[in-house]
Amino acid sequence: MSELAASPQEQSPSGEGGGSRRRLLGATALMASGTAISRVLGLVRAVMIAFILGNATLRANVLNLALTVPSSLYLLLAGGTLNNVLVPQIVRAVKQDSDGGKAFVDRIMTGFVIILGALTVVFTVGAPLVMSIYTKDVWRGPEMAEQWRSLLLMSYLTMPQVFFYGVFFLIGQVLNAREKYGPMMWAPILNNVVAIATLGVYLGVWGIQTSKGAAFTDQQVWLLGIGSSLGIMAQTLILIPYLKMAGFSYRPRFDLKGTGLGQTFHVAKWMVGYVALTSLAQVVVTNLASGGLPTADGLGGGVNAYGNAYLIWVLPHSLITVSLATAMLPSASAAAQEGRLEQVAAETIRAIRLALTFLLPASLAFIALADPIARVPYGNGVGASDYHLVSWALMAFGFGLVPFTIQYLYLRAFYALDNTKTPFLLQIWVSGANVALAIAFVVPWNDPATVAARLALAYSASYLIGVFLTHRALRRRLPDLDGMAVLRHLGRLAVPTIAAVALAWVITWLFAGNASALLRLAGFVLATAVAVLVFFFAAKRMGVPEAASLLDVLRRRKTDDGDVDAVEAIVDESETIITGDDTGDTPNLDPDGTGVFVPVSEPLDYPAPDSGAVAGLVLADRYELAEQLAINDGIQTWRAHDPVLGRPVLVHLLANNDARTPRILSAARAAAVATDSRFLRVLDVVEAADGVNAYLVYEYEAGQSLEKLLRDGPLTSVETAWVVREVSEALVAVHAQGHFHQHLNPATVLITANGNVKILGFETDAAMHSDGTPASVSTAMDVQALADLLYACLVAHWPRGERFGLPAAPVEHGRAVAPSRVRGGVAPALDLVIDRIRSGNPRGHASRLFTAAAVAAELSSILGPADASSGLRTRLGAAERSESSALQSPPIPTPATSHTFVTSRVSADEVGEIDSDDAEPPFVDAALARSDSFTPIPPPGPSPHGPRHIPLLLLTSALVTVVGLVAAAIITAQVNQAAVSPLVAVAKVDDFDPKGDGGSGGENSAAASLAADGNLATLWTTDTYRAAKFTNKPGVGLLVDLGAVHAVKTVTVHLSGQGSDIDVRVPKSASSSGSTKTVSDWRVVTSVTNAGDVATFNMGNESTRYLLVYFTGLPPIGGGKYQGGIAEIEVMGGS
Repeated sequence: MSELAASPQEQSPSGEGGGSRRRLLGATALMASGTAISRVLGLVRAVMIAFILGNATLRANVLNLALTVPSSLYLLLAGGTLNNVLVPQIVRAVKQDSDGGKAFVDRIMTGFVIILGALTVVFTVGAPLVMSIYTKDVWRGPEMAEQWRSLLLMSYLTMPQVFFYGVFFLIGQVLNAREKYGPMMWAPILNNVVAIATLGVYLGVWGIQTSKGAAFTDQQVWLLGIGSSLGIMAQTLILIPYLKMAGFSYRPRFDLKGTGLGQTFHVAKWMVGYVALTSLAQVVVTNLASGGLPTADGLGGGVNAYGNAYLIWVLPHSLITVSLATAMLPSASAAAQEGRLEQVAAETIRAIRLALTFLLPASLAFIALADPIARVPYGNGVGASDYHLVSWALMAFGFGLVPFTIQYLYLRAFYALDNTKTPFLLQIWVSGANVALAIAFVVPWNDPATVAARLALAYSASYLIGVFLTHRALRRRLPDLDGMAVLRHLGRLAVPTIAAVALAWVITWLFAGNASALLRLAGFVLATAVAVLVFFFAAKRMGVPEAASLLDVLRRRKTDDGDVDAVEAIVDESETIITGDDTGDTPNLDPDGTGVFVPVSEPLDYPAPDSGAVAGLVLADRYELAEQLAINDGIQTWRAHDPVLGRPVLVHLLANNDARTPRILSAARAAAVATDSRFLRVLDVVEAADGVNAYLVYEYEAGQSLEKLLRDGPLTSVETAWVVREVSEALVAVHAQGHFHQHLNPATVLITANGNVKILGFETDAAMHSDGTPASVSTAMDVQALADLLYACLVAHWPRGERFGLPAAPVEHGRAVAPSRVRGGVAPALDLVIDRIRSGNPRGHASRLFTAAAVAAELSSILGPADASSGLRTRLGAAERSESSALQSPPIPTPATSHTFVTSRVSADEVGEIDSDDAEPPFVDAALARSDSFTPIPPPGPSPHGPRHIPLLLLTSALVTVVGLVAAAIITAQVNQAAVSPLVAVAKVDDFDPKGDGGSGGENSAAASLAADGNLATLWTTDTYRAAKFTNKPGVGLLVDLGAVHAVKTVTVHLSGQGSDIDVRVPKSASSSGSTKTVSDWRVVTSVTNAGDVATFNMGNESTRYLLVYFTGLPPIGGGKYQGGIAEIEVMGGS
């Protein structure tokens, strides 16, 4: 958990609470609306699939597997890394880097696209192996050969989606980091529209499925596969214009080293592991679910039935629990950082109670009303015959909704405590239980119809185990976590819930037998409305506060837009958005940056150097001097303009004949190794020439020095840890190259207008203040300076005497006393970090911290995901408003010692009159008041012809798409070239019911030819019987004459009814004719029991002229009678 605890005095100034709240609600509402519409369209797509293909047919499962596996692979191999490693770095770069994170994001995109593209090519080429992992062996059996081929062909077409999923989420997170939330949430709508259009074309061309066991044709596979991938591609490519509108233009960069991902991965590794564990469990469950189709007859509730039930089950979680968790996390995290663990527990229980108020009724509704709930979306068209398989799975899922909800919110409490390791360890148990129970529930029983239900029950049971273990683990960290309060709340909710669900069940039962789908739908809507009214009425009468308060919120009108949306209701009720007093002032996004000029000794008046520098002078035909800002020990600092890139820069113009010049120029060149965005980077180093002195060109950044900021008081513990962590991380890479700052102090650390950190004067500051004598430099110098910065930020005292405008820290036994003894509320963890750096024998036998990397890692473990930039930005705005004379100005990276400031408005004499004890000489603000506010723009980039460069993104996209299309074309061509078993014409069909076996000698003889007339609407039927098994004879069937001897590969029989036992036989002697005397003259080649609409028999290239299709058991037709029927017999030839 976070080890930072703050006192009330540590709260950052806030003047933008109301605006932040409105922005949060606006962004959340925008995202929620896009997500809601996308989910509705996703449900429409699922409804269309059920209508056209059914819920449990082979075709429906082939399509589901081909679409599910790419997204599963993305989450397994890249999803956790992107969301938990790359996204935090992208957000940091966009907020902190002077170029808006462009260079960093270009690097990340390039690396991620290359890796993801390579993985996608591997998965596409290796699609047979990948699909073998996700499916059971039955798919690769001879009876499933056609379905397996359809699955592979479609997989080649859909596997490139792995790449587009990754690029979509990467671009979306870049947009989110730039506060463009809508496109990522609305883009999936386009994907669903394309998918729905594709299914519409399928329906228009081929109609609904007439056979549950038939395989897709190649044309159907190409349409569905390409249509699905086009949807994902469109969803991704539509974000590119928004990326450009947000000011980002991608350009491949291959300088990937030193991006800082290692440290982020170290912090986020547990979340990456958590996602990987969940995805691995999904692989196992998908494999087991695919076994719901053990034969080619199409029976079984497998992958598609499981997925359709989950789609309904997850809706209330997505709409309620996720929104509550989003609202709960900020306040719980803030309480955790301040050490108020009882408040974290209270927030968690409050969110759980509110969520369960809605989800317990949903859970019982899924259990008691699973049939009508599943029938509405999935019980139409082909789905009318198998939607009950979805309802069984939904019922099993219903048992797990309450524990899943509690578990989900418990994990958010862990995240608020900055603890991601424990959720990972707990997920081992949850995923392990899910896998173990799934195997235990599925493997021992060969009942395909209930596979999806048993897997759903295993999922629910795993979260019952998980919530028990998670509660115990969280209770150890939050002693005030009251589990009994949750149980009591469930008990109180049970009465109104049971009453509401019971009434709904009665209403749906009354409408269930109606033949009209519209009337059944009306009954379901009526039952829902009655249940909701009864629940809220009963809950309010029983004094359930969550139900009553929600009704009050829904009745209350807002003053912002006049309407109450769901997000506002939840946020208001949870009271998780903490707003400060809104004074009406707009926070200054470019606050006073004069802190770097504050003198620490009496200002000295140096004569202006004779450099000939005047405003308007252009250096190197590029940098036009605009305004002289300061003179420091003979070094002039100018604000200049770079017309090439159209941005302001800072120029340090060195004094003529200054002995330090070679040393400063050398240090500036060495400083070029500092490429981290947290350094104020050197852009140019120019020797003296043509009468112009040597000069340095720096970035231009707005902000305020830490020196000046600390004059208003210390920072909070979170802000302190964050600032010093940022400085430490920036130093790691340069220390590794043997370079050191040598002069770190509050005057060389800048807090930018965005609340981020910039380090000034890397190497050059030390060169300006040295006398040229070689000095011993090492890591220790900078690390000790980090301890000094920590100390100063925590207590606003300097540990080495009075300097930088800060009073000296109290000293005891020759050392500054611990910060916690100077000021109350200091986090003990930060106290210890300082001691581990400065002391030779740290308290508690703790190890010493000798490197910047060690300091950064320690502070990262204390901070967790906390980001103090917004608090610092608010603090700068508050400081700005507190000074009536404070004006906007950029900082100047000049040495933090004696300064003389020159301005056309203030004379040198006036400078000399300023009292050195003044906190802020008034002329500083006046001198800098003329500096215009600006937004930093990126460093020099490509030429204007850059956009003509073919982006690596599109090149890789084309590559992975071509690989998939080529692979699919190859497999189609191979099958076509191999002549997929040409159809053998049937010459004649006769009924077979020999008297020698006890038959009548004829069984509906006149209709026998209908079994080979090419029309599925006509059929031959047996007589009706009173038992499924024949009592006076072994069976009855049809004798098929092929007209000549053929090698027969498969025989496909389209049947009437469900549950036939049927086999295919050939004459015992290959030379004999088709005997009609007795079935004993025929040899059984293959058989199927409990067949569905279609039975496919693998004949193994049996050479014969005659076939006997023979019933040994009949399906029921109602009224205690049994009758078999054959609509069509198809014979495929072999080699």
